[in-house]
Amino acid sequence: MTHAGTSYSSLNLRGERGLLSWPQISLTRIIWLCFAGFILMGCASFRGAPTATIEQTPGAFSLPYRLSSAGRILLDVSIDGEAARPLALDTGATVSVLYGSYAEAIGLEVSGRTLFVRGLVGKGERPVIENVEMQLGARAFAMDQMLMLDTPFIKDEAVGLLGADVLGGYVALFNRDTLTASFIPRDNVTRESFKGWNEIPLQIFDDAQTSSRLYFAHINYRNQDVPVLVDTGSNLNFINWKLATLDRDVRRLERKLIRQGTVQGALDSTSASTQTSFKDLTLGRQHWDEITVVIMGLDALETVAPVDAPMMVAGASVFTPHTIAFDLTGLALYIRRS
Repeated sequence: MTHAGTSYSSLNLRGERGLLSWPQISLTRIIWLCFAGFILMGCASFRGAPTATIEQTPGAFSLPYRLSSAGRILLDVSIDGEAARPLALDTGATVSVLYGSYAEAIGLEVSGRTLFVRGLVGKGERPVIENVEMQLGARAFAMDQMLMLDTPFIKDEAVGLLGADVLGGYVALFNRDTLTASFIPRDNVTRESFKGWNEIPLQIFDDAQTSSRLYFAHINYRNQDVPVLVDTGSNLNFINWKLATLDRDVRRLERKLIRQGTVQGALDSTSASTQTSFKDLTLGRQHWDEITVVIMGLDALETVAPVDAPMMVAGASVFTPHTIAFDLTGLALYIRRS
């Protein structure tokens, strides 16, 4: 997903917090609190397994990854014995995807079946390719089905999307220092392995009618619980107007906004609204000083996400600067502390 836009304003997503004034705290207490904080941080770091230890878990396999020109995570995958080509990691895709131009180029044929798909900016029936052999690093996957989507008008090097149907059996760890992706069997790793990392709990929004299974983190903004869709298939971050207009500056902006630009989604393209920034975003124990977001309607997700309330989509750019592990089945993300 790509977008051209202009930055207009900032939103502050830090929750309401009480502050202590310096006269209320003695110097001795300040020194003790600082020392205690130092000790606690040291203990957390000590307890946390080093990334290399987790990568060497029995049954794990590893391969290089890279960031695409659009900022997504790319993994080289061979389809039916063809030369390996990149798929983009997509935690928002229930079924892995091949783009139409690539599927046709290697002679894959669609079956008579279709799946109903909802993306950020479109929805509709899309054809299914059956019985595909996928080679990811040292591991072969016999895929009963992959979805075929139209090749995006604006795209990076990816020829498809690696979805939750593959990721679900593993904890997928992406080491930012070495650009190595490790897929660790879920039965061989536990939460204890990630002590000392920042954990982001996830919840599932599962819609039986569309076979969609989406993963949400949460923030609290102005006493409202705001779901955050974790969607690494998008290189951008989105908020809907219901969340944006909780900010007075954005309400004023909305009244005079001239809509320009194009947003490219999995299914279609639509007019973009505007681009802005969030300050002080916190998911679980992980904090971001600022992220860029695009404000737009997310109504195409109405049956698979709570779009009638404030909502956010966190794309790849939120996660790619960090060493991160996705445990979709265990409903957790882990980000290594800096």
